[in-house]
Amino acid sequence: MHIKTGFQVFISENTFNLYIKFYQSLAGQYLACCPDDVT
Repeated sequence: MHIKTGFQVFISENTFNLYIKFYQSLAGQYLACCPDDVT
């Protein structure tokens, strides 16, 4: 029970971190290609 719950938490945290990195990279690309739009 504890192992399964810990594994689910680990997976969810990893997915959350992946989403953060994904959106950060998207934001970085947007800022890099369109600096004039952000003021």
